[in-house]
Amino acid sequence: ELRRFRRALLARMWRAEHPHPLALSPDLHSLSRLRDTFFHPLEHEYDLLEVAAMLDRLNLRCVGVDVDTELLRLFAAALPGRDPKDLAAWRRVTQPNVRPGLLLI
Repeated sequence: ELRRFRRALLARMWRAEHPHPLALSPDLHSLSRLRDTFFHPLEHEYDLLEVAAMLDRLNLRCVGVDVDTELLRLFAAALPGRDPKDLAAWRRVTQPNVRPGLLLI
């Protein structure tokens, strides 16, 4: 069922004049992520400021952000001297659909 759903969804997106950005999402290219994205009843996505607030409230700190080297280079160029563990700084340099992948706390 999931494979059929994904196939139909991708076919519809790629037929459009301008393919929908979701067609490039890693959530469509892994069955477990597809299931979580479309069929999980409690799916919730947090933005970086919300994550920073949760860490602060729990007296935790971000010890690293796992991103590809190109995104890290863009961060350093945009905000020289800023710590990549500063989630508020990441919020300033990323678009809503470009996020650091894994936050380690």
